[in-house]
Amino acid sequence: MPYPSRLSSQERAWTPFSSDDDGEEDIQWDEDEQDRALRGAMEVLGRDAFEAPSSEGSAPAFDGASVPPTLDADDAMVQSAIHASVMNVTQPSPTDDAYNDMQARDLSLSTLRRMYDLDDEKGALSVLRKKHRLKINCDYQVDPEDKDLLWHIAEHRLDYMTRVPKDMGFGAVLPNVQHPRAGGLVGWNFKMTFTRRYWSYKGDIDVLAYNPRGSMLCIGDTDANENVWLCYMPEQALEAFPSPDLMTAGNGPTVMDPVLCRVTIAMLLFMMTKSGYRDIHVKYPPVATEAVFKQATDILTRNNWEFSVEELQALQDTLDEWYPWWWDNAPEEYKDAIPPGRVPVAVVVKYGQNRKICIDTSKRLDAESWSLQWDFSKLSRVAMAIATHYGATPVASWEERGVDDILARDEVLYTTSDVATREAIESLDEYDLLDADGVEIPIFNAEGRRIPRRLAIFDEPYTPCGILQDLSKVPSLFETGSGDIDATTFEIETSESGRAILAEEVQVAGLICPHDTPTYYLYPLFYSQNVGQWQASGIIAPLSSHVTKLNHDIAQHDHHASAVVPVKSQCYNTLSHYTRESARDHIAQRGILTGAAGGSWADDNKTTNTATYLRGTCDQRDPHEHLADQVSRADDTHLRLENVYLFHMQRMAPKYRDGAQFYESVVFPLAQACRQPNVLASIKATSIVFKPDIWPHAMLWAMYPMNVLLKQIWHNHIRPTLGEHPDKHPDHVYVELLAVSERLINYGHTGSMRVLTTGLMRRLWPSRAIVDTGFPAFAPALSFGGENSTLPVMNIEKWPIDLETGRPLYATKRAMELTYGKAHFLKYITLFDIRIKAATTTPQMAFSADPYAPRIIIMADIVIDAFVKDVLAFVREELDTEISGLLKDRAHDDHKWAVRRQKSYKAWKTSSHPLDYGEGKNTLGDLVHLVSSSQEDIRVGLPHSAAHSISLEDFVDRILKWAASGVKKPRAPLWSNGACAYILRTVLAEVKRFLRDHTPQERDVEFRRALVGRLVAHKVRFIPDAPVSPSGVGAPSHRLSLHAWTKLGATPSALVLGTQNALSHAERLQIELQASASQAEVNDCRASWTALTSMIEDFLPLLARRVLPSDWSIERVRNHAKPFILEVYNWGHSRFLHDQQHWTCQLALVLAFFLTKVTPCVFFPSDIPETVRRNIVNASPRSPRLCISSVRELDWVESKSQGKKGFSEKNLYFTQAALVILAWIDPSSPLRVELAKPSGDIRLWNTKHGAFLNFSLIHYLIAILF
Repeated sequence: MPYPSRLSSQERAWTPFSSDDDGEEDIQWDEDEQDRALRGAMEVLGRDAFEAPSSEGSAPAFDGASVPPTLDADDAMVQSAIHASVMNVTQPSPTDDAYNDMQARDLSLSTLRRMYDLDDEKGALSVLRKKHRLKINCDYQVDPEDKDLLWHIAEHRLDYMTRVPKDMGFGAVLPNVQHPRAGGLVGWNFKMTFTRRYWSYKGDIDVLAYNPRGSMLCIGDTDANENVWLCYMPEQALEAFPSPDLMTAGNGPTVMDPVLCRVTIAMLLFMMTKSGYRDIHVKYPPVATEAVFKQATDILTRNNWEFSVEELQALQDTLDEWYPWWWDNAPEEYKDAIPPGRVPVAVVVKYGQNRKICIDTSKRLDAESWSLQWDFSKLSRVAMAIATHYGATPVASWEERGVDDILARDEVLYTTSDVATREAIESLDEYDLLDADGVEIPIFNAEGRRIPRRLAIFDEPYTPCGILQDLSKVPSLFETGSGDIDATTFEIETSESGRAILAEEVQVAGLICPHDTPTYYLYPLFYSQNVGQWQASGIIAPLSSHVTKLNHDIAQHDHHASAVVPVKSQCYNTLSHYTRESARDHIAQRGILTGAAGGSWADDNKTTNTATYLRGTCDQRDPHEHLADQVSRADDTHLRLENVYLFHMQRMAPKYRDGAQFYESVVFPLAQACRQPNVLASIKATSIVFKPDIWPHAMLWAMYPMNVLLKQIWHNHIRPTLGEHPDKHPDHVYVELLAVSERLINYGHTGSMRVLTTGLMRRLWPSRAIVDTGFPAFAPALSFGGENSTLPVMNIEKWPIDLETGRPLYATKRAMELTYGKAHFLKYITLFDIRIKAATTTPQMAFSADPYAPRIIIMADIVIDAFVKDVLAFVREELDTEISGLLKDRAHDDHKWAVRRQKSYKAWKTSSHPLDYGEGKNTLGDLVHLVSSSQEDIRVGLPHSAAHSISLEDFVDRILKWAASGVKKPRAPLWSNGACAYILRTVLAEVKRFLRDHTPQERDVEFRRALVGRLVAHKVRFIPDAPVSPSGVGAPSHRLSLHAWTKLGATPSALVLGTQNALSHAERLQIELQASASQAEVNDCRASWTALTSMIEDFLPLLARRVLPSDWSIERVRNHAKPFILEVYNWGHSRFLHDQQHWTCQLALVLAFFLTKVTPCVFFPSDIPETVRRNIVNASPRSPRLCISSVRELDWVESKSQGKKGFSEKNLYFTQAALVILAWIDPSSPLRVELAKPSGDIRLWNTKHGAFLNFSLIHYLIAILF
């Protein structure tokens, strides 16, 4: 496992959105947001979510407190929350009078045993309705210090091993080819494959000594089922003292970058050819894409390449000789893919082997085997988990051993194991056997091992006790000085100069093996509150002293660094091995019933097949009954102390780099240290020992109430509804209760708080009760009815709701997403949300007498709420991409602005309506700041999208058009990574089902109207959208952009017909009221407005505004203008700003508006008939009729010239037309003043604005005014 205190390869050094700028506030994402970012998009596993073996290599190292991914809660409680409960420290309770007023009662284990034996389901369920504290009967236990309890070491086991070579290549894979018996390695082989390109490394990264992000490729297995990973490792990481900085270089998955992966494969093919293994004839195939790579070689489609010892050694020799040449001659695309200063290194990993080691009778033989299997002289580091099994058995009687028998193996015996204080026993015959309490007085041999003086006689059949840890005493294991051996217990060595290496020199161990107190985590089992297992980020203090001595004995003395570094440890009962499959969780601990229940909402072949399979699995054999059967058959269990060590081979004296010496002088002493009196005494002092007939049955007794609840929910509420009819689903409430029950059962087996949710399970009380008393309890909202009072009953109206979002709380998300996918869960939870809100909303609350209206409004609100949340997530993700690097680089010129954008995001996301202008337009201001790439961009405001501005109705049309299409991936303005698109389609299907008596048109009208209403209610004024095409032509992208925003609220481009037919009188009144409120906003002369998207009938009222329209583009018009033209533009712009209500300004805006509507057909024909031309030129101002009639005969045409961009960019054309028209009709304009001069020259103006001269201007005025 990844122990709690260790960071996985994905987590290490993950510091998003943080800044250490001096004088600036450090800002980080909220913790829940960090968790969501780390989780990322999860893989859909289908039925494999509940399968035992891992698809990616050997099973992970056993972790007694691990939880399956299907039950790993998104809002999990932290493990440290249980500490105060274990230590009986009073904690403040949440403000829940009903919970706080209920007093916790003692519940004896014997009471639960009686219920279990009698199958008293009613009594068991009643236990869950009250707060209880489990009490373990005294007569169920044995005193750990009982004189008639025999403690012993059953065995030692090697659980996992990781090997890292000290040089480039396969040194960690190859056996010891220099061993005298190396010729016997005939059957050894390594099978190389390139089919695992997407496997992710699951192990610890401490042994790698660098962050392996994007650099690890699993290339095959040895004949011992060890996974071999090829890494591009920094050369410095292979040295004896790698830099800690190598561990903090970013974060991310370990899967090798695709281009680097192809480069690696090409490199291996080259070396295989050069070594004579195969003649593949591929040197540097193109690697830019997989397609071009496959065209060059079919290597990716081949399965295994099998290497013997000799062949792999030849490959290693070739790599040493040819890799520099291969690198020097590689194309640039190869060199760009390989990180600087890195070399290919094969790392070997094997988990879950649970192999017996350190057996006295086979010590030498095993040592030789280690020497042959692995060449430790070629290794840089080795990580290893060494487990010790402790047993305790009641003794029926004792039989004293004869003195001669004892002295036959050890001629000299001592009073203690401490070499500094021990005394030799002169006569064992005269040495007392027992002390005053009847306890055997210990004696020790020269090696410090205790020698038994009596033989224990056991009752038949032999059954050991069950041992767990008293969690309230575990802290003592890690206290400095707890069980430590004094420095004087080390043997006195002599240096070459004759100087004694005494205790003070040994105290250097403080530098070699630091005594900082490890972080430890407690995991109570079977709801006992203080009985269970623990994990720690180091080893127990009594063991540390032995590791310190070992470091002193084996390390090279030219430096003060540890050769053996304790990494972590865990202590648990081996019952866990009986209840898990392939070193992972038992299927009943993975939430399979939740997965099967969730399959009711499957709607395609893949998810339906998964649901059918899971349902069949549960029908074939109840997984929880199977688990109980396995628990009851686990007769022989031990307390397992598992310690993980990191061995730095290059820091050891050379003689210990031989496999045999390493095994005998390093591994063996570490295992034997767990036998030492001080270690055993500490383990005994913190243990709780159950009588043989109590353990492991106590697990079944204590968890009986929860198993009954689970059984009742499944058989009464869930199973009868599955597979019967596609439209028949179980009640969401009971699906969630089922998930809660499975989580609680998993907690009973593991003690891991990661399965307990902080939302739903606290509000229903189980999580709260677990923390307070250790035993689950449920709120009164859950009751039990039926004939026997065993039927779980819960009213949907009492279901806990998220107080911030108004959505139902849940516990099923993880299992459903892993099993069926994100879209499946969104469908499920959306329907649950609709049911919850419908159950608590009346027509009166929806301001409608129509019984259908509340639910339609609810469904529309769910869609729009999801849309707003998607926008928040989208902005956060895009902003993170843009500024995360700048935040880390304080020397970068844009660092300070990145910090400013980050702070603006923090302020913007907390606003009640993030897509509204906000009070004083503060919300908009924050948004503009966070989307602006530089401070100069602020003046632009919110950057425009391709759509620029649309009505609410047009927005609704766009998203409904996508929802009704067969396009799978969401398109702008929907976010492709968001939830809204999936929720929208789910809601549309529900609208169709709910309004099945309505016509399709009526349903469409009802839902569109509701969506528009909820957009108004949520104050959605602007949205991220697709940007303008970079080339300025063609269709815009379908992807959202942080730098493209569309304003909502323009007049709809088309009216929806028939809406009034579906409205009740009360709804019409409500709409009129809303229209009145909207009209008030329209009449506000200071309100913003748009000109180009308005309909003609709506434009004239907008002229009452005192501000220019938002699509006024003065800056674009001013670009590259000559001085005189710029003077006219500035004059015109000033007139519009300060005197917009003057008739000349009004007329100019109206004419420009109309002209823009008909662009690009705004030109007169080039071939005007001579009669028409004469009528226009000779027309009298007093008699214009002939002129007017002649002009009206002319057609409106497009210009034949190219490159007139103003006609495609309507905001630019509108602004320029208004300025030019105003300049012509206002006598005070610089244009008219210049024209009135005798020598006035406006040729430059005419060249620029030929389209607004002579016949064109007359054409415009007559057509519009007359």
